Parts: sequence; structure tokens; C-alpha cells
Amino acid sequence: MRVALSSFIIIVFVNMIVLHADENSGNKYVTTVNQLLNLEPDENQIYKVDNYSFSKDAADFILLEGQVYFLKPIDGRVIGAIFIGKGSMTLLPPTQIEKDQFYRYMESENNQFEFESMLMFFADDTETELKNGAQSIKQDIDLKVKRVLNNAIEKISDEDKMFFKTPIVRFLLENAKNSYFFSLLKGSLRVPSEVYSFEISPYRNEEIVFGKLKESLFQTVDIINQFHKEEDYKLTSRPAFEQMDPLKITHTTLKCSLDYGLELYAQATIEIIPNVDSEWMYVELYKELEVDSAHWSDGSKAILFKGEENPLIWIKGQSPFTKSKKQTLTIFYHGDLILTEYIELGGSYQEFIFNRSESNWYPRLNTREEKSTFDISFIYPERFKLVCVGTQILSENVDDKIHSRWMVNKPIRNASFNIGRFTEYNITDERVVPITIMMCEDWHRGMWSSKGSEMEKQVGEDVTNSLVFFEHMFGTTDIERFYVTEIPSGHGTAYPGLIHLAWSTFQNTDRYGYDRIFRAHEVAHHWWGISVDFESYHDQWISEGLSEFSALWYFQAVSTDKGLYFEMLEKYKEWIFENRKFLFKDGVEAGPVWLGYRTNTSETMGDYGLIVYKKTAWIWHMLRTIMINLQNMNEDPFSAMMRDLFQTYKGKQPSTADIQKVVEKHIGMPMDWFFQQWIYGTDLPECKFAYKTEDVGNGKYQVSFRVKTENVSNDFEMYVPIKIDFGNDQFARLRIHVKGKNDVIKLPLLPLEPEEIIFNEFNGVLAEVEEEDWEDL
Repeated sequence: MRVALSSFIIIVFVNMIVLHADENSGNKYVTTVNQLLNLEPDENQIYKVDNYSFSKDAADFILLEGQVYFLKPIDGRVIGAIFIGKGSMTLLPPTQIEKDQFYRYMESENNQFEFESMLMFFADDTETELKNGAQSIKQDIDLKVKRVLNNAIEKISDEDKMFFKTPIVRFLLENAKNSYFFSLLKGSLRVPSEVYSFEISPYRNEEIVFGKLKESLFQTVDIINQFHKEEDYKLTSRPAFEQMDPLKITHTTLKCSLDYGLELYAQATIEIIPNVDSEWMYVELYKELEVDSAHWSDGSKAILFKGEENPLIWIKGQSPFTKSKKQTLTIFYHGDLILTEYIELGGSYQEFIFNRSESNWYPRLNTREEKSTFDISFIYPERFKLVCVGTQILSENVDDKIHSRWMVNKPIRNASFNIGRFTEYNITDERVVPITIMMCEDWHRGMWSSKGSEMEKQVGEDVTNSLVFFEHMFGTTDIERFYVTEIPSGHGTAYPGLIHLAWSTFQNTDRYGYDRIFRAHEVAHHWWGISVDFESYHDQWISEGLSEFSALWYFQAVSTDKGLYFEMLEKYKEWIFENRKFLFKDGVEAGPVWLGYRTNTSETMGDYGLIVYKKTAWIWHMLRTIMINLQNMNEDPFSAMMRDLFQTYKGKQPSTADIQKVVEKHIGMPMDWFFQQWIYGTDLPECKFAYKTEDVGNGKYQVSFRVKTENVSNDFEMYVPIKIDFGNDQFARLRIHVKGKNDVIKLPLLPLEPEEIIFNEFNGVLAEVEEEDWEDL
């Protein structure tokens, strides 16, 4: 083992020399991207159009007047054109959710907007379509046409990074004829300078995407609409997600060396099984890492390309990639993955160590479908401590360097590690697996806020107790060892058996519960997100919302002040209702939980955390309240449902529909209304209620409720828990079913006259509630 790992360092440097001798001669990727970057209008392919219309699935285009300039062919093939003139596009999304999202973002009821230029790329029959509806003309190409073309191309490319929009490069490298169509549209009714895109891509599960370009790495897009092709909705309103990755990486072997400055030198061997036939494939690697060379399993040199600060590595198959036929590739790379900075704290400089990419530090697909087993080796200076996902099978000191090896025998999506000057705090508790807390004490010396007492123990207590709580409530996971590491960032991340926690939670434990919930949330991911996965981004609320609710549930269980749980829910509710409300107007309304990461755009910043985490935690709380026995406060049915949910889908990827089936099984009634309102909808009820009491004789009292609900649909419904206080420590609890925007409910006759009635006890419904006098409502 010592000989093999030591020689590894020599191999890395030798291959660095080989790469610099290679000028990418004969690399088709480089040739293709250069051709795309330098596209020009073809002076022999200019067409005049007049009120010509054509359709691309859900989009109808009308070229009212102007000229279409086809671009010069690439490899004898016309794959692009630019239109300049007056045009319009009408988008008709196939689902109500997407229609609502279009209106929410575009503030347009007719789903139409105008444009003055449109750049098109296509692998379909668009060339023939356009020529059939246009008239060929002869004219010079003026500078305006070239300027508009170049400006449009700059939106989807980066010459310095040798990047061009990935699907366009892909269909050219594959020489594919398929349904791909992409357009950039400039000059809308809203703001003429805004640029929108419409795309149909057979490489994506939801093929249709409409969005607005934003300034970012490679001009990424604010996705406004994303959905399947029209034909997919003929059988079901929510088509299933299918495997769309061009390849699978089934096993990854990593041999990594970190020098005294913590620069990374790595060798990654990946076993590739293509899902399609193709000449080229691509994987991702952190953009700052540099690829030195690569070879196939027989030692032959691999042809690949990774641009500077470009995360994509394009790989040409040893022979053309053939579906299901494995090829094994070894890639050598290096770079400044670990950033070291010295920051002055309390009059002295402390060393802060940042892992700049927790999960993209090795070649990978970086998609939902990706899962691989791992064999990971490290060599690093003995002054540091390092922990990785997997089971550690080697740790030895050789010439003042630590050699360690970690194995992951069950496929996982993300592999991570952390390195630093940690102090280890080991927890041995017979109730849970061994736990190690890794804290960097130097980071907390001289901080603006004094460090709490024995923070490693406070963090360890929450990790241990939440593990115990979740195992009791849901069942056991497959984790055999647990590591918790501190990172100099403001977030937390969970990997199998390893969680990274922000430095702030090692600084102090706040009295309101945020720190304890934050720690437990990352622990809970080992049940929700790791053990129980989810089908698509639409279903990510299963992971994040359930982890957030589980953390709240844990916090309520261990807190000495049980009211803090409801105070936290109240705070979440305040954030949800006040989201983007300004002095004179409201901002863009938040989207539904169903949109997942798409809730977050440049105009709806922060919505992913607010909607997919906090609103969804509220949704689970509402289900808990619906299922509680109000007579004796027994929660066994809800606990049984949560355990069934985990046991049924452990090791699987459930969809939202799967979750609904389990909920209905345990509640005992259809829950379409609930999921439609809270997962697929955006209603946030604002309730005004009033009640009156009448003495109807024979010692009986009739209580009537009047409930007015605003900001909801006409068929909105909710089950609201109420507490009837008769005084003298006598009370009763009921649950009333409120329907529509205006409802009147009569309670069963009561044996005593109520002194007070609490509406929406336990915050049973995510709603703002205000009591009114009967006569005023």
C-alpha cells in the first residue's frame, strides 16, 4: 500500500508533462465550438417573411415582417438562423400550474409578447419550414445583422472558457437529427432590453423550457415555465420522470494527494456505461480544477477537453460509446480546490480552510439520476485531519503524511470530504452509532461574539439526541458511523454518514431554537433525502420539508419550553405571509411547492428555502394536526404514518403522488383537496371569524361560527381545530370543516356556555386569523 500510494504522486506529475505537449490537435469539440463562436450569416440564404406563422409544441410564432438570415453551415449542415423584424410568440402551457406561473412572472393574461430579433438553433426541420413560408431575396448583409447575431451568440457562449450552449454542441458532435429547437427572443412588451429563451430539448425530461436570461456564469436562465411535450399529457396530467442521463458512472476510484499548501493532485478512474450510442459524452468537474491528461483502461490516450474555468469535460469515446457497453477512463487533474486564508481575529491571524466545492471535486454527472460506489484514497500532511464519506479501511502515517482510504459499497449520489485543523470529540452512546464531532477551535478565538461553553458537546448532544429521536420515530438507517465537521460557511450539507455544519452553530446555541433545528435538519436528511430519496425536483419537498419538520418535531420533544415549537412555526408563518410585500405594492408572488428549485429566480430570491423548506414543514405540521386525537391528544396515527412512509420508501425514490397514497391510507379519506391547495397551489388563507352563543333551553347552548376566508380559491377547504373554554378548568376540543370563502358552521349542542373559543388552536392551518364581532362580519 505504501509503495502504490507513493508512486501515485509521481504518476500525476508525469501526466502533467504529457498534457502540455498536447495542443488538442484533432479535437472535434474544440473545432465545433470555434465554428459556433464564429458563425456568420450566409449571404446566399436570406429570406423575406410576411405574416408567416409556425408552431413548436406549446409555442406559436408569428413573423409579421422582416428577414430571416440563415447561418453558414457547419460540416455541411444548416443548424441556425436569425430573424430581424417584427414578431410575436404565444405560449400555451399545458397545465394550470404552468399557466399560473407564466402569469405570475410575466403579468400577461394573453400569454403573448413581441420581439424584434430571434436567434434560432435547430436539429429538426425548422430550415425547411421557414423556407417554405418565405421568399428568397438578394441583399447585402449590413453591420446591424452581424451585431445582433454576435450579441445573441454571446448570451449562450463564453469564448475564453471555450463554452457554447451544451445541447447545441451535443447534437453537432453526435451529428443528430432530432427535435431540438432553441430560440433567443429580444424585445418584449415588458422591457425591450430583456432577452427570453424558448427551447425544446430531447435531452431533458421536461423537454419544453421558457425562461429569461440573467447575468451569471454562462448566462444561465430564470426558468419561467418547464414542462413535457404536448403528447405526454394525453394519458396523464403529470407524466412520470424517466432516466435521461446520457451515461451512468457505476464506480469511481479516487486517489488524491494534498501537498503542504493543500493543492490537490488527483487521479479519478470512472466506469462509464452509456445509456445511448454517441461519439462524445461529458461529465462535470469543479471549474477551477485543471485536467492534465487521461487514458483508457488499456493505456491508450483519451481525447477530451475542459476549458479554463469551465466545469464541463467533453470526452470522446475510445471507440464510439455504445449503449450498455462499459468503458473505463482515468483522468488526472489538479488545482486549488482547498482555499487557505489567514484572517485576523483578536489580534492574531487564524488559518481558515475552505473546500471550494464540497461535491464537484471529482468527475461526475451532477444529476439526480447519478449514483456510484466509491474507493477514495488520500495523502495529506499530518498536521491536518481529514474525514470522508464511506467506511475508513486505512489510516497510517508515512513520512509525516497521513495515508487514508475510504470505501462506499452502496451507490450514493454525492461524495464529500473535509480537511482542517480539527479537534475531535468522540461520542460513544449505546443508543446510536459512533459519532465524531470535528471542530476547529482556532476559528472561535477572538470572535466578535464570545464562544459558548464546550460547543463540541452542545453540537454533539443535538446530533446524538436527534439520531435517537429519528430512529425511534421512523426506523433505522444503514449508517454505521457518523461524522460532523465544521465549515467556515453559513450553510449545512448532509452526505451519507457525514454532515457539514456552519461555523456559527459551533459559536453559540441560540435560545430560540434555530441552531438546534439547523443541526437536526442535517441529521434528518439521513432519513429524508438519503435513505428515502425523491423522484424529481418537483418532489424535493419530500426531502427538505420532511427534514425541516422532523427537526422541528425533535426540537419540540427535547425542549423544556414546549411553546418554542409553536413560536418557531409562527415565525415561519410570518416570513411566508410577508414575503416580498412592499409599502405600495406586492412583489412577484411565490410559486407552489411543486416547482421545487424553480421557486427561486432573480425576482423571487430566497423562495426555495422559504417555500420548499419552511412552508413544507408547515404542511407536515398541518397533517399532524389533522390526525391528532383532540380528545386525548394521542398522536399514534401520525407517528404510524411517518414510520410507514419511511419503511415503505427506504431505498426508493417516491413521487408526490406516492406520498399522497400513504397519507390517504392513514387518514382514511381522499386528500386531493389538501395536496392541490398546499403542494400544487399557492393559496394562503387570511381568515376572519366570529361566533355567537344562543341558550336553546334544557341546559343546552348552540354555538354558530361564521368564517370569511380571503386569498383562496372558491372551493378552498380546511379542517380547523378549536378549543372551547367553559371556565373552571373545563374545556372541549373540536375540529370544524370550513369550505369556500364564506361558511357558517353550527357546533353540536354544548352542555355549558363557553367563556372563550380559540379558533385554529395549535396553528392547525397555515393561515392568518383575526376575530371579529358577529355583527361586523
